[in-house]
Amino acid sequence: MAAIGTYWKASRPYSYPAAVVPVLIGAAFAKWTFSNLHLNWWNLVLVVMGCVLAQGISNLVNDLADFKFGVDHEGVPGRKSALVSGDLSFQQMLGATLIVCAGAALIGIYFALKIGLPMVALVALGAIISIEYTAPPLKLKYHGLGDLGVFLCFGLGMSFGSYMVQTYFLGGWLEASRLTELFIYSIPSALLVVAILQTNNHRDRDKDAQFGGKTVANILSYNSSQIYLLGLVFLPYLIVVGMIGFRTAAWPLLLVFLTLPIALELLKRVRTKRYEGIVPIAARLDGLFGILMAAGMSLQIWLRAKGQL
Repeated sequence: MAAIGTYWKASRPYSYPAAVVPVLIGAAFAKWTFSNLHLNWWNLVLVVMGCVLAQGISNLVNDLADFKFGVDHEGVPGRKSALVSGDLSFQQMLGATLIVCAGAALIGIYFALKIGLPMVALVALGAIISIEYTAPPLKLKYHGLGDLGVFLCFGLGMSFGSYMVQTYFLGGWLEASRLTELFIYSIPSALLVVAILQTNNHRDRDKDAQFGGKTVANILSYNSSQIYLLGLVFLPYLIVVGMIGFRTAAWPLLLVFLTLPIALELLKRVRTKRYEGIVPIAARLDGLFGILMAAGMSLQIWLRAKGQL
């Protein structure tokens, strides 16, 4: 039997900050919009666990499907999965995936029963997108819908879910104005999650096209794919500036600009076609950007409580 560390590595742990960040943003926004709210830390921990498990499911199913359909095999450039390297057998990875699915399902069912229809819809959407990114019958990646799926599920969906579990018992928690503001707060991190995917797909654009994968990266020309990635990486900074300019947020959110060196390093590597390690760099950018944004939101909440905003 393979060591636990082998399964952990196979699940791509470098991607887990992408699942934690929207949860932090959703919880911080709940506190921002309901100033007297006391955060439920148990719910926060459960949501973090559920979202990390959902990210793991997506990663594992992606590798299972790509291996089964011949997209990943020895000699193909790019990240080598545990299946290709032989560290895990197909049956071992499938078994691990089912265990992770069971854990995520338990958390999803708990919150669905607690909150009701809005959470049922969110959990169902997340489950479908997590599994069907590369798996049949939908195979979103093969129809140019992978980016949209990731944006909705791993960008917006997780932050909305985190907000829900903190506020569902309060009057006005589903008001359109609040949800619109949450949407705005969620967009920067959601775009950077898509940037992780685009970084991977830009690197693998020729391989994916060879096996019928219609990603945005290979539907576009090579140069257009680079420009698309440029937009995904830098638009979040412009959105934060716009949020501050229109007084949707306050100056503490400028902390996110501390991540600019990582963004520049990522784009430099893409321009020079040095693809080794670029996906973990994109994941680190999303993780640090999101943590700093959540920290900035917490600081603006504190300053407002002190009457300084």
